[in-house]
Amino acid sequence: MDLRLTKENILDTLDKNMLDRNVEVKEFVQMLDRYKEARIIAINGAWGCGKSFFIKQVCEVLDYDYQKKRNIASEEDKGFQRIEDIISRHEELQMKPLEHCFITIYYDAWRHDDHDDPLLSLIYEIEGRYKELPHKIDTSFNDICDVLKNQIEKKQGLRSIIEAEKMKGDFRKLLDALHENKTNKCKEERVLIVIDELDRCKPDYAVKVLERIKHFIDLENVFFIYCLNKVELCKSIECFYGRDLESTMYLNKFFDITYDLNIKDVSFYYFQIIGEFRNHPDVNSVIIGLVKYLKFSLRECNQFAEIMKDRLLIKKSRNEEIWISENIFYPIIAALRISNAKECRNFLGGRSGEYLDKMYSEVKEIGQLMSKRRGRADAIRLLEAYSSLFCRDRGNSDIKKIRGELKNLLYD
Repeated sequence: MDLRLTKENILDTLDKNMLDRNVEVKEFVQMLDRYKEARIIAINGAWGCGKSFFIKQVCEVLDYDYQKKRNIASEEDKGFQRIEDIISRHEELQMKPLEHCFITIYYDAWRHDDHDDPLLSLIYEIEGRYKELPHKIDTSFNDICDVLKNQIEKKQGLRSIIEAEKMKGDFRKLLDALHENKTNKCKEERVLIVIDELDRCKPDYAVKVLERIKHFIDLENVFFIYCLNKVELCKSIECFYGRDLESTMYLNKFFDITYDLNIKDVSFYYFQIIGEFRNHPDVNSVIIGLVKYLKFSLRECNQFAEIMKDRLLIKKSRNEEIWISENIFYPIIAALRISNAKECRNFLGGRSGEYLDKMYSEVKEIGQLMSKRRGRADAIRLLEAYSSLFCRDRGNSDIKKIRGELKNLLYD
């Protein structure tokens, strides 16, 4: 699965419901529409859980609704036609008409963390988004952009400007300019600014983003959504201010609401991106058992899938050790290579007997597969095969070949 946040990938994941979040996307959109006043929302989740894909899907639905209400989509707009088709075919995405129109602006903080001032790069993103909208360009919008950019770039009286709220007034005008030609199909128009990847930024820049934008969060009808990993962002804040700071309390003061985004069923996602090994159905259950046991993120599922697709060794063999190595050890090594490189080296070096025994008892799919082959399941067979492959320098040519191929997994 391509993890790039292209429009094609976003719509594809929405169409196939690959993240099993279509219902959640709809509910989040409806939540935004229900609020009577602007909100600052933190979407919190672990790295690799798909926060960026989720908020981009939300933005696609809101952009579609915006274009439809304002009747500004052309027949040549393939993106609009695609999402209209997706929504019409997926009942879980269908909803009552929204009361509000949302103009979405996406800001990747990590991409800009080499800038001196995050507000400047945010203004450039707003300017770029404005040019994408099918409005008639208002010269006042460009004038306001130029004023703000000059104020920041020259650093002339910046502190006094903020204190006097002059810059806030200019920023409000900038966002108000997005609200041209309102339609009576919308109760009111709103601006939704998404700040993504904040937890990946350098600590000083992450703090700058929070501190600079907080001066503008009380703008009427302007929603801010931060996509972040709270645990990691708290570490960045402590790096900047010192460990004596209560980072969680500091962070919470910036948000009205924290929306926790959890991974639901990674096995569902895994088979969406790789499909099943139909000629070798037994290994599917072991793969899913490992994905759940090691608590893979969506990103780790992608990495695991690439290894399994490219290097799957499965062959039908009567040799017990070869069969176990291809159906059980191979997936274990591939999974450990992603989740725990140290344990992977231990496994390949014959030092993971206790770990394998523990995995056997906790990943029930391994025992079920072994029982299916011989009619009984026990850890002894598994540990004997492991010892033969990795703890001794012996065996026939087939065993030695498998041993070499498995060890090469760590270094490919």
